[in-house]
Amino acid sequence: MISNFFVLATLLLAPLYVVRFNIGLLPTTLLEVLIAASVLSFVVEEAVHGQLGRYRTALTSPFSGLALALLLVSLLAVFVSPTQYQALGLWRAYFLEPIVFFFVLLAKFRAGVGRPILAAWVLSGVWIAGLAILQKLTGQFTTPDSAHELLLGRAAAVFNSANAVPLFLGPLAAVSVATAKMSRWVLLAALLIFTAVWTSGSRGGAAALGAVETIIFIGWILTKVPGPWRRVFWKIALGLGILALGLAGYFFVNIDRYAPAQKIVYPRPYTDTFEPRLCLWQGTKNILGDAPIVGVGLNGFKVVYPAYRTCDSEELQYPHNLVLNFWTEIGLAGLAVMALIYFKAFLILARSTARYLVRVCLIAALAYSLVHGLVDVPYFKNDLSLEFWVLLAVISATVEGKLDSRL
Repeated sequence: MISNFFVLATLLLAPLYVVRFNIGLLPTTLLEVLIAASVLSFVVEEAVHGQLGRYRTALTSPFSGLALALLLVSLLAVFVSPTQYQALGLWRAYFLEPIVFFFVLLAKFRAGVGRPILAAWVLSGVWIAGLAILQKLTGQFTTPDSAHELLLGRAAAVFNSANAVPLFLGPLAAVSVATAKMSRWVLLAALLIFTAVWTSGSRGGAAALGAVETIIFIGWILTKVPGPWRRVFWKIALGLGILALGLAGYFFVNIDRYAPAQKIVYPRPYTDTFEPRLCLWQGTKNILGDAPIVGVGLNGFKVVYPAYRTCDSEELQYPHNLVLNFWTEIGLAGLAVMALIYFKAFLILARSTARYLVRVCLIAALAYSLVHGLVDVPYFKNDLSLEFWVLLAVISATVEGKLDSRL
């Protein structure tokens, strides 16, 4: 089926959203074209086989209602935005297309195409990791947009920032471990992906990958103990997570105490970004003080931030924090929906009867975005938003028992 080809190509080539062009007056990317081809070919095939009437079943998943709610609140954020035309393009790329693709993937998993989908997804991480390591070793094979990163000893693969490499590879590191039983080659893929993240130079990526490794290791240890002890551990982990959220909230509310008093002029003569992050979050707090409910709309942060900037002069597109990114861009309602999506994903994995270590690895993949999201932007990119919804499709298929039993 031609739709299978386009779905696999979409997953394999997702990082090539960096290939941009126009179709008439419409700006687009290679990734968007592949998503559109996947969806259209899928719909045509279903119509030809007289199976479009199954749409109600196809739209059923643990995340369906939340996905539709996210589409709605993010669309409302377009109207809040000071740049509505650009905001509409971002809504299409970060919400509409990934969510529609999510439903196509669910249908494919239910049709028994799970193993090729997982293989293509992991391979997307393999070629990005391989390219990043090659750049690191040789100082060659870079793009004009990322040549500056190699001067700092960091590899960006096809992206314009080295941080984009661990943001894309981190969840795939956990997924590659989850799929290790598919083939011995997947173990080599996992080693390559883990190596690329560790050598990326991203401290946020290193911390998040450390969290992934810790979760998977503890999960493996817990396979050796009785089930009740597992539940006790995960309850403790949940309590620690809630405590961490409380401490993060206290830190943000009191950010003025920690932000540097001196002005930081961009470009900075150093690569450490901790103090500039504090300045960024301080300015974000000021923005949310004026727009706490609806935020500033999609694409709105970079427009309004200069008026609220405090101690750092760099122009930035997002607050570089998962919570603040969603809060400023799609408002408090959007942040609540995303929180419910994460909670739902963790909950159904915890209650699933799927193989324990597979569930632990998928929990670790979710945890990666949360940990790295403390200091970066793990959703608001074409490939990262798609990756998030692919992960949710994999989670849905896992708890439904639709993936191969050897996974």
